[in-house]
Amino acid sequence: MKETVPNVLAWTFCLDGCFTVRSFRKRLEESSTNSAFDFNLIWQGICPAKIEIFGWQLLRGRVMVRQVLRKFGFDPAYSLMCPFCNAAEESVDHLFLLCPWSWKLWNRCMSWWEVGSCINDSLKN
Repeated sequence: MKETVPNVLAWTFCLDGCFTVRSFRKRLEESSTNSAFDFNLIWQGICPAKIEIFGWQLLRGRVMVRQVLRKFGFDPAYSLMCPFCNAAEESVDHLFLLCPWSWKLWNRCMSWWEVGSCINDSLKN
């Protein structure tokens, strides 16, 4: 350590050492377990910001479904089962992909958009 050089905080993920939200987001995406997804696709301004934010939360598994609430320490007085089908625990993947009710909705949307079935068993896929 050199006594003539003052100590400073430096963001090591930027060449100039300055923190930016952009560099933080880039670093977060690089370290993500779901790094194959291009998160820039969400932030295109094609739909309202609240929809973009919801999509981002959905892909990160941060939508407050019963399984997530339990993980954060909430002890619900109600069942953790899906309120639509009551056949599985309410998780992000179940509620938005695997539940028979959501599956019917996705099939209807795909029919309107004239696309074939392309739904995976997980939002991360």
